[in-house]
Amino acid sequence: MTNAKFDLHLPGLIKILAENLYSDPRVGLRELLQNSHDSISRRQIEQPKWRDAPSIRIHVNKTKNTIEIQDNGSGLTREETVTYLATIGRGYTRELRERLAFEDTERYNALIGQFGLGFLSAFLLAESVEVETLSYKPKSTPVLWKSQGSESYQLNEGERTEIGTTVRLKLKPAMRYLVNESTLDELVKRFADLLTHPVYVSTNSHRSNSGIAPWNAENIAESLQEFLTSRGNDDEPLWFMRLTDQTLSLEQETITVPLAGIIYIPPRSIASVQEHGDAMVFIRNMFIREGDRRLLPRWARFARAIVESPMLTPTVSREDIHEDENLNLVTQAIEQQFLAAFDQLSRERSSRWNQILDAHANLIMAWGAENRDFFNRIVKRVKLPTSRGQLTIGEYLKQTKSKSIYFQADETPRLSDQVLLEGCGKPVIDATWYGILPFLERYEAENKGVRLVQADTDIPSLIRTVKDKKFQAFLGCFKNSPYSVQIGEFEPASLPAVLVFDRNAEFLRQVAERDEDLALPPGVEALLDSCAEEMQADGQTPQGTLYLNAKSSLINKLAKQAQNDTLNDTAFQLLYQAVRLFSDRQMDAKRCMEVWADLCKSLETLLK
Repeated sequence: MTNAKFDLHLPGLIKILAENLYSDPRVGLRELLQNSHDSISRRQIEQPKWRDAPSIRIHVNKTKNTIEIQDNGSGLTREETVTYLATIGRGYTRELRERLAFEDTERYNALIGQFGLGFLSAFLLAESVEVETLSYKPKSTPVLWKSQGSESYQLNEGERTEIGTTVRLKLKPAMRYLVNESTLDELVKRFADLLTHPVYVSTNSHRSNSGIAPWNAENIAESLQEFLTSRGNDDEPLWFMRLTDQTLSLEQETITVPLAGIIYIPPRSIASVQEHGDAMVFIRNMFIREGDRRLLPRWARFARAIVESPMLTPTVSREDIHEDENLNLVTQAIEQQFLAAFDQLSRERSSRWNQILDAHANLIMAWGAENRDFFNRIVKRVKLPTSRGQLTIGEYLKQTKSKSIYFQADETPRLSDQVLLEGCGKPVIDATWYGILPFLERYEAENKGVRLVQADTDIPSLIRTVKDKKFQAFLGCFKNSPYSVQIGEFEPASLPAVLVFDRNAEFLRQVAERDEDLALPPGVEALLDSCAEEMQADGQTPQGTLYLNAKSSLINKLAKQAQNDTLNDTAFQLLYQAVRLFSDRQMDAKRCMEVWADLCKSLETLLK
């Protein structure tokens, strides 16, 4: 057996790591800022008597197309420069963190670097990189390290006189847009806003990063709003809560999840189009990613979060977090705190709670239908749109004095159905909005005896057919009507007539009236005809039934006139066309224009 060593082609490896490890080349700036941040933190740890003000400064040279990142951190000795810049996978910060892990948790958490690969990201931005550094360690001399990402690098004496490090990037042509102070300022805010050490762009005297996490600020509300505004969101949250460390009870032990951040509820959402439920993720105050949908529970799609936890495990590129047990624990901790705070809000600040329910009712109901625990917290408070206005389910059932819940789920709810049901003391819930029907179905499943009834399926039971000869002549006046006409009794008596359609009437009409020249895929036309034939065999028709209300005084007067052959044709036409406009769900624009023409004609006759 022969033992052999791997041969590495360094330029190829650097290219693969730098260009494929990171999805966004701008991340290179983040990694270099983090290196500077850690260098300062290392100096504070290893040189406790150092009292200078920490500083990270970015300079641009538009003429030379270069960016310089300077810090007054610990710097590197000549030996450390070789060890950590020329050895892929080794990192000064990582090795120091490993030493501090069990000795000094606070200082351990102050350091960010983990993998020893971040410096490679410089080659995402630059065609050549120079590092000039001077260590704080006694008898250190300045060192100048140069590389173009090839197999070799240059190591020379440097000229730096102050302790710290300067990284000089000769930018690639595609990265030239970075030689711009305002662009760099925005990127610092994006990637390093929460880092405690100040970052300055060019000669600006004010720091580009705030250095204070919103959840640690004296005025959290004000700091949160500034934070959101800096990221293009000017909307003031309806409510927010601060995340803190959370103790979880596991099977045989407890564990404390280190957690910080803020959950907030935006002022509005557009259900299924503009759901929220996403989190911006930080680890040790370094920005990792935004739009993460794993940290907030599924039922919290109406909320957003900013989450900071050293327990989360970043990917090597630190543009995402791993789906591991730590992620599950952080998610559990967030859910427990959110539910507890939401409960407290509902008890102690009912006006704000109701405001949240109004702004996000559909999403809250939709996700409440998925989570029983959350459902039980909201079911008594959330209001539903009904034909009597906004009602909770409790209020609805109390008013109806029954356990039947009537709803409409069609895209175009019919007012005539609502009127018929209301006449019988049965308000209708508009379930066309996303989330309402699943919520009602959950309520039905959780409450024995409660019955959901789709409004149009119960309409025929509200009408009692009447056979009375006194209406015979009046029925003859409808001989040219496209509807089947019958006499019935129904409530309210003030409603003289109503059109009722079979459930599939619209489908049957569309099949019957489809354009013969319409090119349908093979088999589709036969399938449509087959479905229509089956429905018609079950007694369904495309034409509606016009029911004249035998309880209506107007219908009785018109019927008497027809019986005496003195029917006022103008009054008859006004009634007939008004009923069509009110309850013909198949009314298209053309038919509507025809009906209006007949209405106007009858009105003009009255005005003569």
